[in-house]
Amino acid sequence: MSDRVLGILADSFVQILIPGLTATIPLALISFVLALGIAVVVALVQYARIPVLRQLARLYIWIIRGTPLIAQIYLFYYIIGTAWGVENRVVAGIIILSVFAGAYIAEIVRAGYESLDRGPLEAARALGLTRVQTAVSVALPQMVTRTLPA
Repeated sequence: MSDRVLGILADSFVQILIPGLTATIPLALISFVLALGIAVVVALVQYARIPVLRQLARLYIWIIRGTPLIAQIYLFYYIIGTAWGVENRVVAGIIILSVFAGAYIAEIVRAGYESLDRGPLEAARALGLTRVQTAVSVALPQMVTRTLPA
């Protein structure tokens, strides 16, 4: 390639890259934060003692993880989105990505919780810590260090 062609490609790349990044980064960050909230709720529901909620959480994860993202995009944007009146592409994208990532992150959170050693949790309870204190002081730091690479 000549220097002229490389110069044109470099100029075009920057002109395309900057607007793309200014649209993609906020979309990804908002979707990730919402997905984390969905994931924690779904992961906790899987340990609830309410069988209907547990089965609904498993069904949600099974359906979302079992279908391709592009199929979910089409389904939500063209069928469900128009029925609900979600015409904004950015809002639809945030909802779709949040629901999709939420199912995957819920499985990561669930696996992190199941991988915890029961000894420190039982020791914290024996020392008189409440369930919330045990979760925040003992379980959460272990879960973060185990699931952070994922």
